[in-house]
Amino acid sequence: MTQIFFAVPGYANRVNDLLVAGSPQSTEAVVFFGGDIQDLEVVMGAHREAATFSRWSLEKTTRLLEGQFANHLIVAVRPSRRQDIVLSCFDNFVKSTDAVSPSEHAPNQHALEHLDLLLESLSGLLGEVDFHRHLSCVKIVGFSKGCVVLNQLVYEFPTWLAQNSAVSAPSILRKIGRMYWLDAGHSGPVEYWITQPRLLDSLRELNVGVHVVISPYQVGNLRRPSYVPQLEEFLRICGQLGVLKDVTKLHEGKAFADATIDDHFDTLLHLP
Repeated sequence: MTQIFFAVPGYANRVNDLLVAGSPQSTEAVVFFGGDIQDLEVVMGAHREAATFSRWSLEKTTRLLEGQFANHLIVAVRPSRRQDIVLSCFDNFVKSTDAVSPSEHAPNQHALEHLDLLLESLSGLLGEVDFHRHLSCVKIVGFSKGCVVLNQLVYEFPTWLAQNSAVSAPSILRKIGRMYWLDAGHSGPVEYWITQPRLLDSLRELNVGVHVVISPYQVGNLRRPSYVPQLEEFLRICGQLGVLKDVTKLHEGKAFADATIDDHFDTLLHLP
């Protein structure tokens, strides 16, 4: 069963709705950031375009993740803002435009602190006050636009590591064990994939394993000519650093003209 907690407080005055499944007694958690279209079932069902994809609602995706990650607590973070129902925006984590596109990655957006405090608040809501403290491993999954949150976290990692203070850093910093980029993509001006070695080296220092799943829906999009070069550089650097665990390429050989949004959503079914 999926529980929904509305307006869970995080950093400063930021709040996010959280969908939760799995065992709150677990010492491992999966945090999910979804893409456009994905929302609560009741919201998607009331919108003609979104209703077509209701099988990928946040509730159903949370339950899907519960099946893929046994004995984990699953937490899906609902975007704090939407436009035209189907376009999502994680501006509690990433600076974004009025048109809900990510506009800037910077080391001082407090995304890591916000996530840490959301999980701490969730501990109280679940009646498991020790859950946050006893977490040993957190896996962060981004799908489509949700990957901008993962990118933002990577931008912030070096700043926290440079402080050399375990006391001041959010407790989640040293607990992130895996990060999953599933068909990353967005329409904003910022990069799709991080290509700065200095930033990606923080993944090595934190011992974070990187998993990537891609489909022709994003890779074959000729309107985004920088997408593939950025992806290849991201994979090359992560490989050199020893943090790249696997790359799954779905529907290889399929032309972008033949790719569908179903191919895009399929990446959710192929978590390593």
